[in-house]
Amino acid sequence: MRVLLADNHVRVRWALQTYLREELGLEMVAEVADGTALLAEARASRPDLILVEWDLPGQPLEMVLGSLRELDIPARIIVLSRRPECERAALAAGADVFVCKAGPPGQLRAALHRLIGAEIRPPGNGTLDMYEGEKP
Repeated sequence: MRVLLADNHVRVRWALQTYLREELGLEMVAEVADGTALLAEARASRPDLILVEWDLPGQPLEMVLGSLRELDIPARIIVLSRRPECERAALAAGADVFVCKAGPPGQLRAALHRLIGAEIRPPGNGTLDMYEGEKP
């Protein structure tokens, strides 16, 4: 499974990348920090899965998700946000799943399992608090 990661916080991208690669065995194809780069990289790398922060700088994510769907890339899209009230808008804009960063541990793993099932490794012994130290 090829993953494109879009978040403007370097520490969050690093933590997610480490978790996805080392804990779940997923392949990272690219990481970006804004909506324009997300669209360009999605066209170039044609990922299977896109993890994107709702408050990504640049164009409103509603527009970016619409553009991603128009590219005819069969990627699954998970939107991440610290703000649970964004869930309805994210799903209406084309996200397959919404994950609240402030939610319970394991929520991202559960979302990934629902989307891609057996393609991820079973849980390891490592733990990850990818948002430790990040400000909302």
